[in-house]
Amino acid sequence: MNILVLGASGGCGRWVCRLASDRNHNVKAVVREGSNAPHLPKVVEIQADILDQSVWPSLLQEQDAVISALGIKRTNPKNPFSKLASPKGLTTMAVDFVVQNAPPSLKKIAVISAAGVGNSYASTVGLLRWLISNSNMKPSYNDLETMEGVLSNSGLNWLAVRPTTLYDGGPTDKCKEVHEYRLTTRVSRGDVAQWMIDFVESESAPTSRIPIIAQAH
Repeated sequence: MNILVLGASGGCGRWVCRLASDRNHNVKAVVREGSNAPHLPKVVEIQADILDQSVWPSLLQEQDAVISALGIKRTNPKNPFSKLASPKGLTTMAVDFVVQNAPPSLKKIAVISAAGVGNSYASTVGLLRWLISNSNMKPSYNDLETMEGVLSNSGLNWLAVRPTTLYDGGPTDKCKEVHEYRLTTRVSRGDVAQWMIDFVESESAPTSRIPIIAQAH
C-alpha cells in the first residue's frame, strides 16, 4: 500500500512511519523544511509546505491512504498557556487540501484529533475541560473539531482518532476505545500510530469514526 504520512517528524508521525515500514508499506513522509523523517526502509522523505495548495496533486499522486499526525504546536508543549508555534487552522487546512485534491486511488484517510474535542468534551474530567476552554489549547481543539467536520462531509473513508494524554513509547497492544478521559488516562504514541495503520489496512468499516483511545489498565 502507498501511504502518505503528514507530520512525519513528530512523535506520533515517526511511529507511523516506523510501523508502516515494518509492515512493508511504501511510505512517503512529508516534513517541514529543516525537519527530518525517520530513515527507514520504504520511507521516502519529502520536504514540502503543506499550506501551499500547489504541492498537493504531486504529494497525493498514486497514494492509497493518508495518515496525518499533524497538530498545532505551542512553543512549550508542556505549558498549555504558551504561545502557538503553528498557524491557526493547520489541521483543517491540510485535510481540506487532501479532500480537494484526492485522486481516485485515495481510499482512506486517518488523522489524529484529541480526546475532549466535540462531543467528547462532556466526558472529559473538569480540570481538562477548564484548560481546553481557557488556555492556548483552545485554538488547537477548535481546529481539530473543524477538521473532523471537513472529514465527515468529504465522502472519503475516514477515521479521526481521539487519543487521551500521550506519552512516548511503542505499541503496547493494550489500547482500546474508552468513554471517559480522566487525569490518569493515557496512551502511547506507538499505540496511536498502530490504531491508524490498522484502520487503513482494514477492509471493514470502523466501529467508530471518532474513538477516544487509551491504554487499558
